[in-house]
Amino acid sequence: MDSFDHIVVGSGPAGSLIAHHLVTEKRAKVLLLEAGPEDKGILFRIPAGFLKYYVTNQNYWPYRGVVEESLVNRAPRMQNGKVLGGGSSVNAMVHIRGTRADYDDWAQATGMNDLNGDTMFELMSGLENNAVFGGEGHGNGGPLHVSNQTHIDALSQAFVAAAQNGGLPYNPDFNSDGQNGVGFYQLNTKGVRRWSAVDAFLRPLSKDPNLKIVTDAHVERVLFQGKEAKGIRYRKSGEAVEVSASKSVILAAGAIGSPKILMQSGIGDGSALRELGIDVTHDNANVGANLIDHCEAPVAAYTKARMGYYGMDSGWRSWLAGMQYLAFGTGPAASNGVEAGGFMSTTGDTARPDIQVFSVPGIYVDKDVTDVKPGPGITLNACLLRPKSRGWVRLLDKDPDTLPEIRTNFLAEDDDLETLVVALRSLRALFDQEPLKGLIHKEALPGREVEDDQDFKAHIRRFTKTVYHPMGTCRIGPVGDDNAVTDPEFSVQGVNGLKVIDASVFPGPVSGNTSMAVYALAKYACRKL
Repeated sequence: MDSFDHIVVGSGPAGSLIAHHLVTEKRAKVLLLEAGPEDKGILFRIPAGFLKYYVTNQNYWPYRGVVEESLVNRAPRMQNGKVLGGGSSVNAMVHIRGTRADYDDWAQATGMNDLNGDTMFELMSGLENNAVFGGEGHGNGGPLHVSNQTHIDALSQAFVAAAQNGGLPYNPDFNSDGQNGVGFYQLNTKGVRRWSAVDAFLRPLSKDPNLKIVTDAHVERVLFQGKEAKGIRYRKSGEAVEVSASKSVILAAGAIGSPKILMQSGIGDGSALRELGIDVTHDNANVGANLIDHCEAPVAAYTKARMGYYGMDSGWRSWLAGMQYLAFGTGPAASNGVEAGGFMSTTGDTARPDIQVFSVPGIYVDKDVTDVKPGPGITLNACLLRPKSRGWVRLLDKDPDTLPEIRTNFLAEDDDLETLVVALRSLRALFDQEPLKGLIHKEALPGREVEDDQDFKAHIRRFTKTVYHPMGTCRIGPVGDDNAVTDPEFSVQGVNGLKVIDASVFPGPVSGNTSMAVYALAKYACRKL
């Protein structure tokens, strides 16, 4: 059996950063396991390349939630990255920190007073290499490149102007003094090239003998001696492999993957595990509970002329965009598809908005929706930043190949639905503001016939989808916290030698895209390694 100092499961933002820290700072021998393939191919470098994978579901876990009554009996898609780099290799690259208040809430909820907004923002600045913003509040020497977008569609520009005419202020930087307002998102890119966790933390170690990376490695369980984690059992090319760790096993497989591995290893609701024929290592019913995910609902309109990215994903237009990018680093292929957006409040609390807006230059709905007519247009999505609804992740059987059962509980709490109604009314009103007004031919969603709250709610229930930000299923908390899975050292409570460091330990939601919060939390956790 091969032996390492540490085994890290999952190569997303947390796993890659942790592996880099252990190798470079601790001079430890590290095995990094990734369930997906290597990030080979030009599409992993082009900003728009991930959209090809998104359409085909390639390089993602094909997770799907259970049928939800609150979503008109739909089973929502819950795709998560399954490739070296995890979500950082196949996401939209939007660079958002959240608010200091998010992390102050974390500190209060966990009793970890140093896990606060000032600490997290300082860690983010240290990780950041921003090509545009400097000074206090930003970083320019870190491993994570951040830059402005090099291609912005006319519809994205029109949205930003219309939103200002509708009363939202222009905000050039969502990551320093405040989020409120509209503008253009910065991306995790280096110029015109996407910049993933692999680029930041793994490629620099490609020749370091202390780091071994195994891709296409499907983890079956953590190996224990009594209550002590001693290694991992995984499968590659159909063969089972067991490896040992002398110091620690670290799960960084995400808010769906990490609780699944814990439960497969006998850590979870004891009665449920016994029913599945799994020996119980430690009984903790909170494993897989407290699932938080951002969800969003759309308003959309068709444009009078061909605008935006309609038809750009196939045929000669796709070929031409690719050639333009390769030759000049410009054009639609340099876009992440969601160039503009911002933050707004449905309550008047502009110091801490409760809605994030994503402006898409096209008619963008969930892939399961097939009865919305395609065509050139614009979609404005309202993302619920701090949902009250909570779901869970559970095992269906003891077979590691079986995908888990996921209950999102989207819109289960009335407050979530009411907030989205207010938000969509505000976004729909922007279609009547210039310059959008002059470009729009007809409202597509929800349609001008939808006016009262009940019709709006029906529309929201039909079209609400995930924003792919699952969190909270291995919640961190004080030692002895009955609602926690991990303690302030990121150790799994009830066993030794096993840690979880990823979005699953978030004790509450983050107000925005979650990648940067995961990077910063992993950097914080390195103090505990």
